[in-house]
Amino acid sequence: MRQQMSLARHVGSLAAVWLATLLAGCGSTLSTRDDGTLSTSAIRSETAGPAPTDPDQLLAELAERYQGQWSNQAEVFAASENGQQDAASSLVSQQIEAIRAPQFGRRVFRVRISFGAPGQQRQRLRLTRFAYDSSRSLVRQDVYGFPDANGYIQLAAESEAWAELSPDRLRPSPGCSIWWQRRDNGRWVGATDPGQCAAAELGESTGSVTEWLQLDADAMRYQQVRQVAEGQTAVDRQFEFQRARSFTGWFALHPQGDKATTAPAVGAWHTGRNLQLHDQGGSVVLPRGDGTPSGYRLELARLHYPGQARSFLRLSFIDANQRSLGYVFATDDARDIGVNLGWLQVGLQAQPAVAR
Repeated sequence: MRQQMSLARHVGSLAAVWLATLLAGCGSTLSTRDDGTLSTSAIRSETAGPAPTDPDQLLAELAERYQGQWSNQAEVFAASENGQQDAASSLVSQQIEAIRAPQFGRRVFRVRISFGAPGQQRQRLRLTRFAYDSSRSLVRQDVYGFPDANGYIQLAAESEAWAELSPDRLRPSPGCSIWWQRRDNGRWVGATDPGQCAAAELGESTGSVTEWLQLDADAMRYQQVRQVAEGQTAVDRQFEFQRARSFTGWFALHPQGDKATTAPAVGAWHTGRNLQLHDQGGSVVLPRGDGTPSGYRLELARLHYPGQARSFLRLSFIDANQRSLGYVFATDDARDIGVNLGWLQVGLQAQPAVAR
């Protein structure tokens, strides 16, 4: 999330309300210490009650909730339905995985971030860690980047290399640590110290910014604000991510694809039983029998039309020219999705969700 990302403007009013709610009980100005750092009361609501106080328990709960596959494809779809022509360019997906990197601590995660529509994506890689800070009674999240491209490429390709990773190989982001606190309703709220995070650390040009996050069981909201004048701030960017639901399955593809007019010879179907995709715009290119890409792609998305009572699942079939060949719908809580187009057969099954 700490990148140059295009802002989906249509959610501006939503984020403004969210930020106001986040600051409720804190006054119009964030509560800070004499050294300018964020005090505990700055991210605690007056209505927040007692939460678990054991540091290990807090770290375990936050770490479990934080990891997973996240995407803002729902708000991108809503923007598209509202007529925003370049909505797909605002698509951001995050794959957050717990890794073993002992020199950084016990709660360490690899964050793979993708920006843009499928086929036009840019990729970023980050390392982040959680630790408990007893002086503030808050959980601190530190984020690290890669100062050299060679190190990035090696670690992206070799997962085992993370275990030997040392801090001197990464670039820290001083002043940009996020301080997390658990609310009594189970929600986690985090923020950077106001005015302490240099924008250059996040890929910006000048000035300083403040980052806000709200983490629920299946939703993550992010907002970055910049001070533009004394006592005045402006929203730089904001996103609402949904947790992805994973599916696995199988397929059978006619060797002539959608141009098929007759049944193929026995054994000529291209088949596979290891499909993996998720419902936040997850996609997969179907392979031929020899492993080469067929050009046909499946895409699964959980969508919500404005004015509708609930969201739904849409499984799309797309060719090599990014042309939609059709799609099927299912309820958003469906456990099984199946389709037979004659030249293509697909069966998907939802994987059990992890309690968070």
